[in-house]
Amino acid sequence: AHLGPIRASDTAHRASLHLIDWLREFVSVDTVHLAGVDLLAATALELAAVQPDAVAAALLITGMNFVPYPGLPPGQMPPPWFDLPTDMPMSWIWFPDELRPGDQGAVLREVLRSRGMILDPALPVSGGLDFSQAWSRAVVWASEEGARGE
Repeated sequence: AHLGPIRASDTAHRASLHLIDWLREFVSVDTVHLAGVDLLAATALELAAVQPDAVAAALLITGMNFVPYPGLPPGQMPPPWFDLPTDMPMSWIWFPDELRPGDQGAVLREVLRSRGMILDPALPVSGGLDFSQAWSRAVVWASEEGARGE
């Protein structure tokens, strides 16, 4: 799902280049808006960091047990995120009723903010995350991002 243990390697970088190129060709655009749910939220964030010129914005939606980086020291982020542009539009929706001990969402949001990134919206949502909730929110987000770009 996400770039995982190979994220800092040349293999991951090449894979991300191919994925972004494929997305751009598939939807016939120069830049893409990425949305990812749970571990795919980590993928969206990593792709935005690796390909900031091709990614216009990203939406992260996380629910139960969001731990994409087991063993990550508190307050640190994987190396590819160090190059994430702070002016990239980034939104994060999470479901606090589902959080479990060790969830990394709050820590990662704080690290992003400490590096100057503005998360808008940064929205906790009551209840449980399901795919209809996630994707309906992604569709609304995409339409709002599209309207901002016009």
